[in-house]
Amino acid sequence: MSDIEEQSGVSDLAAAEALARLRGKVAAGSGLRGGLPDALALALSIWRANTLSARDMVASAVTGATKADTLAALVVVHDVVRPMIDQLESELIAQSRAHGATWDAVAPAVGCGDRRGAQAYSRRLAARAPEGQL
Repeated sequence: MSDIEEQSGVSDLAAAEALARLRGKVAAGSGLRGGLPDALALALSIWRANTLSARDMVASAVTGATKADTLAALVVVHDVVRPMIDQLESELIAQSRAHGATWDAVAPAVGCGDRRGAQAYSRRLAARAPEGQL
């Protein structure tokens, strides 16, 4: 494991490098850090900077988000945030079921039309959701 991977707590080198690049880019006062995991806050900050700069050339000069920053944010979302969300959603489905929710009740909460769809979705999610991301 490289130094950058150890510092970021992420085992994938590309994702760790992307996180390291973006850490200095979160705008002060953006309101995004709060209780959000750093990776999500970083990606949201770059997305917000790009959105603002697309609307206003003055904002573009202030935010300083570059193509490399945007690509780094994409790596963070794909390699760090998505697995966290997958695990979170998988665990919430399991917790809902443990609390007595039926598959019919879970289905609309996860965007499925029926219990079979929700069960299949839950299996796919559990298969790709790594343990220990949260």
